[in-house]
Amino acid sequence: MSKIRLNSLGLRKFLPWSSSLTRLFHFRSYHKQETEVFGIPFLNLTGISGKDPRGLYYNQIADYGFGFVLTGPFSERSGKSELKSAISEILKNKPKTRIGAILSNAAHFDEEMIGKDFLASFSMLYDFVDFFLVEMFSTNPDSIEEIIDELVSLRLCYEEYKPVVIKLPKGILDEDADAVLANARISGIDGIAAYGPDQAGRLVSLTQGRLPIIGISESADPEEGKRILDGGASLIMYESLSPRAARKAAKSLLKGREKS
Repeated sequence: MSKIRLNSLGLRKFLPWSSSLTRLFHFRSYHKQETEVFGIPFLNLTGISGKDPRGLYYNQIADYGFGFVLTGPFSERSGKSELKSAISEILKNKPKTRIGAILSNAAHFDEEMIGKDFLASFSMLYDFVDFFLVEMFSTNPDSIEEIIDELVSLRLCYEEYKPVVIKLPKGILDEDADAVLANARISGIDGIAAYGPDQAGRLVSLTQGRLPIIGISESADPEEGKRILDGGASLIMYESLSPRAARKAAKSLLKGREKS
């Protein structure tokens, strides 16, 4: 998300009528297409992953009618102050939609440090978000599986259950994705996020719909989103788009589903 767009969202935070006005213009009947995934009820099945590393703008983005907003990415080692900022913001401003935290390992190369970073971020944010999206940049299935096992083990320490979704890296080979998927189903991971209709549809087919798949769309073309959902994905997440472009794509998609 560009600095200009972030500044625009930041300005809206200080205008008391801005949220109501945005919702008046953008919320319509087709936004209410309630669905339940991971045991969580969502307003609808569209979401957006914004580059919001301090967790400041989730409500301004939610005003456009998304069923969930991913905030972050967060890394305890490279951005502990950002983690604290996001927690403080959530405590002050109750989320208007479902909030997911993106955990990222982009700042590390050492696998041991990556695992420790994920666990630290996970622990700090656990009580404040609805679910986690764990970004994997390594295509090594053994490395991914080790992190999955550690996160699931740590989750047992908490009374409330929070879903964990693994985001597969771009370009992962089909056989490596299959290995991660097999481990995810055994370990208790709640879902997989995958790029595009082809990879998402393939994973839906392999799991026979028993494991929720979040399809990632990097295109504002509503036809791509339609293909992702027609392939069996449980949710669609718009990534690398401005809130305005993602809103436009989600609007066309939801209106089409309301009519069908």
